[in-house]
Amino acid sequence: MAAPASMALSISYTFLAGPPVAVVEPLTIAIYLEQDSDIGRYETAFNHLRSEALDADASRRYIHDLIKD
Repeated sequence: MAAPASMALSISYTFLAGPPVAVVEPLTIAIYLEQDSDIGRYETAFNHLRSEALDADASRRYIHDLIKD
């Protein structure tokens, strides 16, 4: 089995009060990024992944088809 390209989870948050934050969570720590340039890179990457992802119904069908086969 091949190793994943990244062992970290990342997401950016925008709060009602205060600046946005990008959170990177490798296996043992959490890194909070607050610089606009850092947040922008993570938002761009996340938006790209989201645009390529299946919607909820298509995901259910895909998983159902995988289990069936």
